[in-house]
Amino acid sequence: MVASFTESLGKTANVRWNLLETGRDKNISPDEIIRQTFIKKPEINMVICLSLEDTLRVTQSVIDLSKTGQIKIIGFHESAKTLEYLSKGILSAIISFEPEEIGKRAMKEIFDYKQHGYANGYIVNDINVITKETLSRREHLK
Repeated sequence: MVASFTESLGKTANVRWNLLETGRDKNISPDEIIRQTFIKKPEINMVICLSLEDTLRVTQSVIDLSKTGQIKIIGFHESAKTLEYLSKGILSAIISFEPEEIGKRAMKEIFDYKQHGYANGYIVNDINVITKETLSRREHLK
């Protein structure tokens, strides 16, 4: 996914970005790495998270540092907590996918391989972007 962002952004004017790896240093917690990054780089105005755990960590750090509204967060994975943050306007959007659908397609490919001796080597899955607006429409349909 990082490669996709790199390719998509390319040399876009006025966009600077850095990859923040929170799991490398075992002496410092990921929460502290995120918090210190926000303190040391006050120019950060947007974060794109690539896991549910990082989404929750980044969001909590933004709340703790009273930077809600100053830093836009695009979260990853639909959960009760991320949907709550989205409805409150703390998250700007959530990138979501259907893991069950990926599993079903993977099982189908295994059966095809067993039956025919070959299978598709690539499973395509829909990615959804949930915003506060689409969330309110979805809740209205319930």
